[in-house]
Amino acid sequence: MTLRNILAAACLLLPLWACAHNIEKGQRVPPVGIADRGELILDNDKFSYKAWNSAQLAGKVRVVQHIAGRTSAKEKNA
Repeated sequence: MTLRNILAAACLLLPLWACAHNIEKGQRVPPVGIADRGELILDNDKFSYKAWNSAQLAGKVRVVQHIAGRTSAKEKNA
């Protein structure tokens, strides 16, 4: 095997050893917070924002959607 093949094989296998998270089965995930424009509130036809934190959702099942707010992402959001 040449050095090039060994290097290519190492680059392909290296991601298998890396862990991108520390989430464990049966345990809670770490809380996530968004301080700037986290939650959109509609009150009497006026929009406002407030900080959001996933710790507020204890004991509830929710679906959180992160949607890009750019016009170039309009087709993807649809």
